[in-house]
Amino acid sequence: MIAAAIAAAAITSGPDMRAYRLRIHAQPGTQVALRSSSVQGWVESFCTARVCAPGHVVEVIPASGTAVMNFDVYRIDARAPHRARVTIASPGVPSVTLDVAIR
Repeated sequence: MIAAAIAAAAITSGPDMRAYRLRIHAQPGTQVALRSSSVQGWVESFCTARVCAPGHVVEVIPASGTAVMNFDVYRIDARAPHRARVTIASPGVPSVTLDVAIR
């Protein structure tokens, strides 16, 4: 089991998207695999300093013990619900669930 914690804070929004800042705390050098899930008509993207990846990313925790990245959620289908529950999970780490609403 990985001793890690995931925290999310909203940073910006647009007509069909919400952006969050993720902080992942763990032992330096730990490799943490994050995966997201939501409902049909929505897509999520993890953006690190190196890559933006839809639905999943693997990050190595730096010497500070904290990795920071953006997590963007987009409503891509006009027929999709205006609210979605998005879960960010990593094996052995408590998951984070976001209630994302678009007007």
